[in-house]
Formats: sequence, structure tokens, C-alpha cells
Amino acid sequence: NLSSTSDSSSKTEIRSSTEPSFSYRIENPRRLVDQNKIDTDDKFLHDVRSILNELTSQTYKKLQKKIAALEIDCYERLEGLVMILHSKAVNEPQYGFLYAKLCQQFQNVLHMSM
Repeated sequence: NLSSTSDSSSKTEIRSSTEPSFSYRIENPRRLVDQNKIDTDDKFLHDVRSILNELTSQTYKKLQKKIAALEIDCYERLEGLVMILHSKAVNEPQYGFLYAKLCQQFQNVLHMSM
């Protein structure tokens, strides 16, 4: 998902994909993949993007509750959420502090649940 390019002035540009993919995570290649699981994960990522697209200082509390209500029940979903948050923070620096605040709140929740 990361690619880098460099020019003659030795600057390196790193681009990351904004589309997390669950397709490469097959635990057992001989086992059939449950299409419902893939559809559910894709819907989860769509929901995360939809919520974050509305994020402003005024909507933060309401949207933070919506994200907290999403079912983050596996590593792949958490990874997808983090990838989307990172991508949004990089592409929308004016809202970076809100994305950082969301990450901090999720970190606090994860520490309390362990």
C-alpha cells in the first residue's frame, strides 16, 4: 500500500493507499472465504468513511459516538479504521487535530478494556 518515488534532489515522496483491503488476509488459502464476512467488513469501512467525511469541530462529539458504536471486533477492522484515520489526517491537515483526538480516545478505551 505504500510506494515511494525519488527525484534527482534526493527528496522521497511516500504515498499511502486510502483504501484498506481485507482481501489479502486469508488465514487458510484452502478454506472457503465467507462472502458475508467480506461484505460486512466492506460495509464497516464504508460506514467509517461516511462518518469521518462529516467530521468538523461542531460535529465531533456526535460522530465520535457513532464511531465508538461501530463493531470493531477484529484486528482487520481496527487496522482499516487506523488506515482511514491516517489517510484523512494526511489529506485534510486542517482536521488533523480532530483525527488525533479520536485516536487518543480510542487508545484510552483500549487500555481500559484490557
